[in-house]
Amino acid sequence: MNRSEGAKGKYNANVASQNFYRFYLDNVGKPIPYSILIDIYKDLMHGLSTLMLEGESVWIPHLGSFSIKAYMPKRFDKDGNFIKPPVDFGRTWEYWRRIYPGKTDAEITEIEGKTVLRYENRHSKGYQYKFIWDNQEVALPGKGVYKFKPASQYKRKLAKVVKSDTDIIFETL
Repeated sequence: MNRSEGAKGKYNANVASQNFYRFYLDNVGKPIPYSILIDIYKDLMHGLSTLMLEGESVWIPHLGSFSIKAYMPKRFDKDGNFIKPPVDFGRTWEYWRRIYPGKTDAEITEIEGKTVLRYENRHSKGYQYKFIWDNQEVALPGKGVYKFKPASQYKRKLAKVVKSDTDIIFETL
């Protein structure tokens, strides 16, 4: 299977489903049409993601385990310095407009030493969540090259689940 040229960065391969389908066509006697294969893949990923969003860990033979895990982000770097959480610009601008009434946004940006509000993650008790693909027990050649990256819609659904008051409990790392 040839990889496409172009991507530069941490993961330098640009392998798409069409590349896998070409490999599949070359190695199967009666192949399934690409459009049907994509529908099967989308249905599989939808079912897989739905189960993960319900707090389940899903095992697929020859691929490994897929789940969502909670983790507490690092508070200190390797030198012992405190890592500040990211700035919550929406809340910060609301706060600045409230304490500096009558000033425009341009005038507010010129003010030095303003208080900045940061994300607190109160809705998740400080935990952050991520999709995990555990492939350690899978005999897949070159498995270190591959990465599981869920579609954006499932990341948004995860955010909704975390922000809602549900009883779903995710394993912690």
